[in-house]
Amino acid sequence: EIEKMEKKLLRSIRTKESTETYFELLSRKFDLSSREQEIVQYIINGMDNKDIAEKLFISIDTVKSHFKNIKVKCKVKNKIQLANIFRL
Repeated sequence: EIEKMEKKLLRSIRTKESTETYFELLSRKFDLSSREQEIVQYIINGMDNKDIAEKLFISIDTVKSHFKNIKVKCKVKNKIQLANIFRL
């Protein structure tokens, strides 16, 4: 499934059909909210829950709740799997 998306992205770049980034493409595919997208970006950049909470002015429990929803939507079990999906 991810390979198909990568091929679609590369095709769109080659033909200039879309200005959508790989991150945007995956975010749309997994139906991530804008807040979930922010959290994914921080996770793939190596931030922990405490740092994310401080950066976004939310509680650690709220970060954990968002991540739980992200895991379900992206069908991953942990942050490493999530990062592997979102890094091209």
